[in-house]
Amino acid sequence: MREVSVIMGSELIEMFKTMRRLGMPPMQSRKMRNGMGTADIVGIGDNGAEVVRRLMESDCVNAIYLILHRDEKKLRQMKADTIAMKDDSWEVVENVMTAPFESLPISYQKFCFYYRQTWRFWYPSLVLADFSEAIGRETAPAAAKNSVYGSTQKIAVVHVPLIEKLMDKNETEMRETELYQRFQGLCEHAEAVIAMGDDASAALGTAEANAMAKRQSDFVGDLLLALHGDGEMRLSWQEVRAFLSTGRLSRRGNLWQAWSSEAADVRSAMADVQRVLSCGGALQAAKRVFVMVTGKEGELSPSAVQKTMDELSALLDKQAEVLLHVNSETEFDAGVRINMAVQVERVC
Repeated sequence: MREVSVIMGSELIEMFKTMRRLGMPPMQSRKMRNGMGTADIVGIGDNGAEVVRRLMESDCVNAIYLILHRDEKKLRQMKADTIAMKDDSWEVVENVMTAPFESLPISYQKFCFYYRQTWRFWYPSLVLADFSEAIGRETAPAAAKNSVYGSTQKIAVVHVPLIEKLMDKNETEMRETELYQRFQGLCEHAEAVIAMGDDASAALGTAEANAMAKRQSDFVGDLLLALHGDGEMRLSWQEVRAFLSTGRLSRRGNLWQAWSSEAADVRSAMADVQRVLSCGGALQAAKRVFVMVTGKEGELSPSAVQKTMDELSALLDKQAEVLLHVNSETEFDAGVRINMAVQVERVC
């Protein structure tokens, strides 16, 4: 009974009442709740489920994973904890400050109850979604919101189509679209939004959707590995969180554009990242830049990394702050991978 030993009296009674009404929360992650988990991660829709699947098949097995999806059949195939959305819409939750808990969508009640049992504030709390999916647009802002009902504010790592147009103040027609309104809601509610746009040179359809899910999982996976490295190879989550969260505004939020690329060497991987993030001028205007370089131990040259970073600095604003982490893995066959996020000032 260790998990409930600190819950006394009326709190214990209320907890059992809620469990009886909503059903038991998912328990596949029970073994992680004694402090062994490395992160709390919510995957939404097909994209979120695929990103979570990739993370669980990698070295990031100790995180607590929750998948939100409308298709109960798909949820039964998942190894992660799951909550069926059915026909629930969470848009109503976004602007609710106080309301009877029982009046909220059932799936959202389960979500909040789940987080009251699992969340630990000293670990990363992330939302994964694709804004080309209706469920991603409808659910991610509420999932990332800091809620009095039990959920906490999260960092969103999402795919956002047409992000350059969403950021362009001259694209006034975009402001009337559902995509813009939902994106605005996410920026307002999330602690930070790390958004990956479309690669103009990539194919469309399932192949690109899977490629995007891989980029999201690579970004999150490399971040989690960096946070749990050994000695000098370890990043502090407090340091990363402060770096990503600085500059957040209540209405405009805190937006970062990001990309992940693999190549045979550091310079080639960086060139691809720069190509994507230069679209719309995000890279050149960035005030903060977060870079993670991952390669195989013994093959990742420090001098090559330094030379590539010097070349990057020449492209950045002179006042730009850069947080760099280099991670050497004993088992890494992808050549070199670079994940980079640049903080973007929203003018719309």
